[in-house]
Amino acid sequence: MTDSTTTTAKVADSVAPLPNFIARNLRLLRKRMGLSQQDLAEKVGLNRGNIASYESATAEPKICKLLRISNLFGVSTHDLTRYDLAETGRLESAMRAFHESQQVNRTRMDLLLTRIDEIEVVMSSVKNLYNFRAKDLDLAHPDVKAMSHYYEQMYSVAETLLGEHRALVNELRCHCEK
Repeated sequence: MTDSTTTTAKVADSVAPLPNFIARNLRLLRKRMGLSQQDLAEKVGLNRGNIASYESATAEPKICKLLRISNLFGVSTHDLTRYDLAETGRLESAMRAFHESQQVNRTRMDLLLTRIDEIEVVMSSVKNLYNFRAKDLDLAHPDVKAMSHYYEQMYSVAETLLGEHRALVNELRCHCEK
């Protein structure tokens, strides 16, 4: 065994496992909301057996299911998996932090959408100015014609990118509100 292999093995042996409170927290939060395993399963798109397996710690949810569960209960995935939410004040703190995070995300998405609107106004103004000035251009000159063509291509690309950016922000916004 080489020195680096020995060092890696020692580090791996010395790393403590991360705490995992999914089973305990899932049961706590489900009961706190007055849900049966079946009710919870239906709300997050699973079956009762999945929930039972998670609560008995014989299985763990995939990240997309974990996100649905955490959003339903109003806590982060980090808090759901790494902290004992039964500890005094821990659940309330986790829920408050989750709510504040959601507010920040909503505000950020609103600001991004406002910025997109502002950029669209600027782009429209630039296009109008170009169209106004284009009347005076000598499009018969090859360089002017090429520059005009490049401008049209760049404007088209910018419009496409801005539209895709808006769609992405709207999709992220929807995910933040779930």
